[in-house]
Amino acid sequence: GAPNPPTGTLTFYNGTSPLGTVSSSNGSALFLLKASLPAGTFSITATYNGDASNNKSTSNTVVQVVSQATTTTTVTSSRNPSIAGRSVTFTATVNSPTVIPVGTVTFAAGTATLGTVSLEGGKARLTTSALPSGTTTVTATYSGTSNISGSSGSMAQTVK
Repeated sequence: GAPNPPTGTLTFYNGTSPLGTVSSSNGSALFLLKASLPAGTFSITATYNGDASNNKSTSNTVVQVVSQATTTTTVTSSRNPSIAGRSVTFTATVNSPTVIPVGTVTFAAGTATLGTVSLEGGKARLTTSALPSGTTTVTATYSGTSNISGSSGSMAQTVK
């Protein structure tokens, strides 16, 4: 007679760490990973756990590379030009096509650090009145995380 199609379960692994177990149907199974994998390289296998008619077996290894989410950072000024000694607020906006960035942004005027601010909803704001007269390049640098790449943006701020 015809062989019995495999029944039972398959367990999917990253290396030796189980990711989840699913039931097989007519000898095949679909596994959707609901948790996100961090950035890195993963060795994924599937182990068929066997049944009364079929022995346990393990698939070949599939190497899955998960890249860091990319970002772009832009910086804008509340007043440009601004007046010496008066406050100006810089807003850094960190965008990603795949995630809402978290972490910190460091603002600098030329080579002088103005401060480091936590992102809230992809934005960080810093207010200063300490810019020198003239034109200064203000840079906002997003530090990134282990899963999200850093980026920076800059603008020319004129102080009269």
